Amino acid sequence: MKKEIEYREIKLDECNEKLLKNFIRYQKIEKSLKPVEGGYEEINKSYVIDWDETDRKNFLQFFKERLMYGNVFVGAFNRGELKGLMLLENKMYGEKSRYINLCKLYVSNDFRGRGIGKKLFNIALEESKKLDGEKMFISAGSSVDTMKFYERQGCVKALEVIKEYEYECIPDCPIEITL
Repeated sequence: MKKEIEYREIKLDECNEKLLKNFIRYQKIEKSLKPVEGGYEEINKSYVIDWDETDRKNFLQFFKERLMYGNVFVGAFNRGELKGLMLLENKMYGEKSRYINLCKLYVSNDFRGRGIGKKLFNIALEESKKLDGEKMFISAGSSVDTMKFYERQGCVKALEVIKEYEYECIPDCPIEITL
């Protein structure tokens, strides 16, 4: 019998080495997108993203700090192991729109293609609505596969880049979705 994925909030006391121990943040990128006026341009840019122990420790510290401010941290668990995660900031950004920032959305490499990312994205949308946001902002990774995922969810190029994230967005693609 296939075990269902359990989606639940991740609490501060769970942010320890065990949480990310079996999470595979591996992604091989062959093609990327770079923002251009009116959209994006596809470029050949190959690289690999893969967390080592230092990356895991840094991300755990990042998650702990965000949780202390009351942000929304949701995980997708299979038999107690984290296989997907979503971090949503609980404050409003933007000058023209009321943006909620989807800070992180990752699915472990061994569980991609199972709808976990879509479910976590939908949880982020619902939580953003509860926070009275008008739009959700995402500084998405620029890989073609990542952007195709967000396009399938209904995201478009952001009309406004959140000032606080402008520097972080340089290699990424700033996108948004209306709630």
